[in-house]
Amino acid sequence: MNLLQLLFPYLEEFEVRNCSNLEDVTFNLEKEVHSTFPRHQYLYHLAHVRIVSYENLMKLTCLIYAPNLKSLFIENCDSLEEVIEVDESGVSEIESDLGLFSRLTHLHMRILQKLRSICGWSLLFPSLKVIHVVRCPNLRKLPFDSNVGISKNLEEIEGEGEWWDELEWENQTIMHNLAPYFKPL
Repeated sequence: MNLLQLLFPYLEEFEVRNCSNLEDVTFNLEKEVHSTFPRHQYLYHLAHVRIVSYENLMKLTCLIYAPNLKSLFIENCDSLEEVIEVDESGVSEIESDLGLFSRLTHLHMRILQKLRSICGWSLLFPSLKVIHVVRCPNLRKLPFDSNVGISKNLEEIEGEGEWWDELEWENQTIMHNLAPYFKPL
């Protein structure tokens, strides 16, 4: 067991910057660090994630194991298509158990040309204050629906006017509920 494995359960902040040559960042959550520390607790203390210029990043599904995440900042990651990938792996069951993004207050996404989804299902975001979206032309839907309320803490949704106008909505109710929070950049 190396030092990183011993410290991993206590990781509070993770930052990756300017990694055009970085091949892979892997959080192996399939094994336990030790028998009394289950895999879903590996990222338990992680509160802040900042990833800048990581060209090969395609998804951040490992964040389902970070229930205390408060801020997520992703910028200039050319390959990122989905933040949380929903597939046959049972992610939605894990999400409901761990409260995916339940403590997230700030979500910043900038220059993500291929990003098309934050998450494939609607999320509660009970603590969310700010969503900032710039130059994410393929992001056409926010993970809200009319059955999921809007955070009482929401202060603003920042983005380009053209992006906002082209968003797709499950129904007009959610668009009208979110429109007062939109601030064009």
